[in-house]
Amino acid sequence: MIGGAGRERPPPGRVEVRIREATVQDTKTLATINIQGFRRAFSGIVSADYLAAMDINGRADGLSRRMATKDLPHFYCFVAETGDGVLGFISIHGSRDEELDSDEIGEVGAIYVHPDNWGRGIGQALMKRGIEALGASGFSAATLWTLRDANQARRFYEAGGWRPDGAAQDLFLGTPTAIVRYRISLRCPADR
Repeated sequence: MIGGAGRERPPPGRVEVRIREATVQDTKTLATINIQGFRRAFSGIVSADYLAAMDINGRADGLSRRMATKDLPHFYCFVAETGDGVLGFISIHGSRDEELDSDEIGEVGAIYVHPDNWGRGIGQALMKRGIEALGASGFSAATLWTLRDANQARRFYEAGGWRPDGAAQDLFLGTPTAIVRYRISLRCPADR
């Protein structure tokens, strides 16, 4: 398991990762990364009770079902790994937003890197692979949702060319929590 007790923090700096498609065997590790990343990134923004109640087995089961059924159009999940194991993941698919055309607009459903490896280029490598796959699926643009008050996450997205598109709503995460939608063009870099 990544980040277990007694494990030293990796040295600072970029790390070379191999990106591959996730398998059902990865789901418990992905659920662990998701929950640890979510807790670290959104502590103080999301209800402490909600964060404490997050369940690894439930998340792993949900991800296993999604991977098996591919119930979202153009669903893919990619992992970043080194010799130390899986360090992060990204899931992509057609947009789930009712007002958007899911054949035209893709979505980054989740992107998480284990907190012990933040700032090492892993998230950038995953996002690059996700955007490439969305473009290869024929989408002209992609969206993602993030917490309005998650400044670190928003800086990461904006550094990669994502921009808020004006959509916002409340999501119940123990309490109503404001989320905002970001968008990026997948056509040519000049369109971004």
